[in-house]
Amino acid sequence: MRRPTSYAEFREVYDRVILGSDFLEDPDYYHQFRERYWKTLGYIESCVDSERARLLDIGSGQFALLCHHLLGVPADVADIDSRHTEVLGRNGIGFLPIDLTRTGPPIADPYDVIVMAEVIEHVPRPPHLVFSDLKACLRPGGSLVVTTPNLYRFRNMARMIRGQVIFDHFRYPEKDRPLGHFLEYSREQLEWHLREAGLEIRLSSLVQLDHGGASPQARLARRLLRPALRLRPLWRDSLVFLARRPRG
Repeated sequence: MRRPTSYAEFREVYDRVILGSDFLEDPDYYHQFRERYWKTLGYIESCVDSERARLLDIGSGQFALLCHHLLGVPADVADIDSRHTEVLGRNGIGFLPIDLTRTGPPIADPYDVIVMAEVIEHVPRPPHLVFSDLKACLRPGGSLVVTTPNLYRFRNMARMIRGQVIFDHFRYPEKDRPLGHFLEYSREQLEWHLREAGLEIRLSSLVQLDHGGASPQARLARRLLRPALRLRPLWRDSLVFLARRPRG
C-alpha cells in the first residue's frame, strides 16, 4: 500500500500543474480554493487501491491531473467542454466528449474510480439517471466520488432571506459553453438518487471543504461562521459522497 500524499507534495504539483495551466476559471479561483482541492483529493485517494486503478474525472480535469501526477494512476477526463484538452494531452490525460444530459455515455472500458467533483449541480437532468449511467462505467466494486454544494449552506439561506437569486437560469447545455448551478441538493436527496441508481453509499457527509470565497466579504463571513458550523452541520458548504457499484 502506498503512503498517503503529503501536503507538501500536493502543493508542489498543484502550483506547477494547476496554477501553471489555462483553465476555465479566473486564475484567482485556483488560489482561493486550493484547500478544497486538497481535501477532495484525500477522499479520492481513499478509493484508489493501486497504481493500476483507472480513473475518470467528470469535468475540466484538475483531479485527473492531480491524481495522475500524485498517485501515478492512468486518468481520463470526460466533459461537454473541449476547449482545454491541450494541457490534458501534454500531461498524458485522455479526453472523452460526454454530455450527461443524454443517456448512455460512450465508455466501453470500465473505470475503477469516477470523480464527479462540483458537477452534478450543473446538470439539468435527474441525478439518479446520471448516476446510473456512471455506474455502468464502473467495474464491479468501483467507486464514485461526488462533491457538490449543500442546498442548506449558510450562503443560500442568507440569500433566500434577502430575496436574492440563488441559482442560475435553467437552460439546456451547449457545447463549449460553461454552465451555472441549475439546482443544488440536500444530503437526503442525493442519498436517494444514489440508491435509486443502484449504488451502495459508503460515505455521506456534510463538510467544509474550504473556507474560501469569491470575495473578501465572503471569506470574512466564512471565518466568522466557523464556530456556528461546528454546532450546526446543516449549514456547512459541501456534501461529499463515496458510493460503490455492487460486486454482485
